[in-house]
Amino acid sequence: MSVNFKLSLLFPIMAVATIIALAGGLGVVFMILNDTELEETGVIILGSAIVVGVPLVAYLLDRAISDGQLRRSTSPFALEQHYARAADNAYGSNGRLAACHAETAGEASGAPQGAKCRV
Repeated sequence: MSVNFKLSLLFPIMAVATIIALAGGLGVVFMILNDTELEETGVIILGSAIVVGVPLVAYLLDRAISDGQLRRSTSPFALEQHYARAADNAYGSNGRLAACHAETAGEASGAPQGAKCRV
């Protein structure tokens, strides 16, 4: 059995198990809360807090990430794509290493441009 086939079976099973665990756990919490003094009122309060709290936390995290307050973790795949783009920019259309950068990249890096560029 190939690794891809094993993963294609594993991920859906993990997704279903995660949903069952979260939904079942939340259901147990609601049943326990219903058996307390608060009864239905406690269930309504917790449900409302979840409905309002989850999107609020997501919004605050999104805003913090977009403002640069939280560092985004760079996955190996993002690094791989970054290096692939850099390699594509460094090679000319004929496949040889370019002696300069494209004008937009060259301005920032100080590399030679224009007529002096040779590929």
